[in-house]
Amino acid sequence: MTDIDKDIDIMVAGKLIRNAKLLYAINKGARVVSLQWLEDCKTQGEIAQVKDKHLLIDKEFEKLFSCNLK
Repeated sequence: MTDIDKDIDIMVAGKLIRNAKLLYAINKGARVVSLQWLEDCKTQGEIAQVKDKHLLIDKEFEKLFSCNLK
């Protein structure tokens, strides 16, 4: 997977779908954020600081895969 071989800090997702890219990002410690983070970046004209409101939390996903995304 050459498109995700680099270190990443943030992964933007509209919905959590268990796939290789998401699992790689979580394993690397990336924060999984919602599309709202991109909107805030656009509004601010720069990379926005990730806040709790940006974190993409899906309790059903966490229960199904026994994980805590926060």
